[in-house]
Amino acid sequence: MKRFFLNILVISQLLAFASHGQNIGSNGKAGTATPASKPPYHRPLLTTEALAIAVAEPVLFSIYGRENILRQRPYRARLTSGFWHLSGTLPAPAATVGGTFYLVIEASNCRVQTLFHSK
Repeated sequence: MKRFFLNILVISQLLAFASHGQNIGSNGKAGTATPASKPPYHRPLLTTEALAIAVAEPVLFSIYGRENILRQRPYRARLTSGFWHLSGTLPAPAATVGGTFYLVIEASNCRVQTLFHSK
């Protein structure tokens, strides 16, 4: 039974790979697909600010510590040219020592492109 499902998975991946780059519309002709009919792997994975933050927080927690990152809420997030740019905000007192994180995540595949913490 395992082998059957493995074969189905391999065949579906091969079919997806073979048709990659061809837009097939509802009439079966290549090049007639509308944006809504594109396969899901052509759409960005991170479509909302909440999803971008949900992906970013575990990465930030593991590097800079949970308490440090949570103190930088609310986060600033903006989507620009297919990349989410996220940064923290400093707490209210202007004399706060330290800095904030800055993170850039690619929306299409969730890859971290840039990550640093200012001082």
